[in-house]
Amino acid sequence: MAALLLLSFTWFAGQGLLKGYDQRKHFPRGGLHGSYANTAALHESCDWIREYTPPASLILSSPDIDMVNYLCQRPVMATFRNIPSAAADIAEWYQRLVDLNGGVEPRSRGYSASREIDRNFARLSDEAYIDLGRKYGARYLLVQNRRGCRLPRLFQNAYWSVYLLDGPEDADGFASTISAPETTRPEGTGEN
Repeated sequence: MAALLLLSFTWFAGQGLLKGYDQRKHFPRGGLHGSYANTAALHESCDWIREYTPPASLILSSPDIDMVNYLCQRPVMATFRNIPSAAADIAEWYQRLVDLNGGVEPRSRGYSASREIDRNFARLSDEAYIDLGRKYGARYLLVQNRRGCRLPRLFQNAYWSVYLLDGPEDADGFASTISAPETTRPEGTGEN
C-alpha cells in the first residue's frame, strides 16, 4: 500500500514538474510572461535591444518583468524580484519601484504589489517616462504596445514596443547612428 501511495505521489508531482519543463523547449532563455505569443514577442523585442543598443544602455521597463535585463544583456532601472542586500541599496531599489509606480507607494504587498506597479507603469504618460529616463539615465523604454505614445518608436511587434526616451543624440552620438530600421508588426495585430 505504501508503495502504491509513493508511486501515485511521484506520478502526480512529476506531472506538475513536466508542465513547467515543457515551456523550456519554447523559451530556453527565460520564463513565461503571459501567453506564449506575448513571451515570444518579448524575447524578440529584447533581441532587438541587445542587437541595436549600446551594451551600457539602461532600459526602462516594468519591474514585474524580471527577465528583461537577462534577455537584453542590458541594465534595467529595477526589477521587483532582484532585491539588493545592503540597506542603502534596498532604500534606492524601493524608491525606484515607487517612481515606476507613478511616484506613489504601492498599496498592495508581496507579488500583488508587483502586479500593481506593472499596471501603473503601463499607464504612465510620455512625460513621466521621459522624466524617469532623465532621473535615472535610461535611454530606452520597453513597454507593451500602447495607443497615443508620441515618443520616437524604434521597434514594434504584435505586443511590445521600444521607444527612445531622450533627444536625437547623446555625448557619444549613438542615437543618431542607430542603423536598424523601425520594425513594425503585421497589420491588424495588437494595438498601435
